[in-house]
Amino acid sequence: MNNFFILVVLIANSFSSSAQVPDHSSSFESRSGFRAGFERTAEIGYIIGMGNYGRDFLKLNGKYGYRLNPYLSLALGTGLSYDLAEKDVLIPLFTNVRLNFTKKYVSPYWALGVGYSFDITRDFSIEGIYPLLNSTAGVRFEIADKYALYVGIGYDKQRLKSGKIINTDGIGINIGFSF
Repeated sequence: MNNFFILVVLIANSFSSSAQVPDHSSSFESRSGFRAGFERTAEIGYIIGMGNYGRDFLKLNGKYGYRLNPYLSLALGTGLSYDLAEKDVLIPLFTNVRLNFTKKYVSPYWALGVGYSFDITRDFSIEGIYPLLNSTAGVRFEIADKYALYVGIGYDKQRLKSGKIINTDGIGINIGFSF
């Protein structure tokens, strides 16, 4: 009976905490910003290769992280990157830091991702693990209390093995939705 009472109290508390409505009466300029908490982001991008070994990539990533304050969030991410020239499929695994520069509904941001890609066309062998680095600058559009659209231009650096070790560089566009 005691466990049942504790369960009822916990359930009632969860309903009351999720029923709180945010105050949107503040003006655009004095907005208090985004709240701390868990955040998920789905992102699609297209990378245009540069230089001698530049390759075009289509990428789809998901990130799960925590917003520490209105300005800073940390996340872990994974996804799929498809090399349009070589038909290789890579699975990136990375950390991501995102910095918003203001608390307004429309805010410039900068993001940095560091990690590794696993080439599944090479059966996840040690020769198919490559370091990656990407940086993106763009604009965050807050749609609702916990929803935002990200649009940015980024630089991607990826080390690959295509007969020999090569560094691929690319400039691309990323569009993301956080919820």
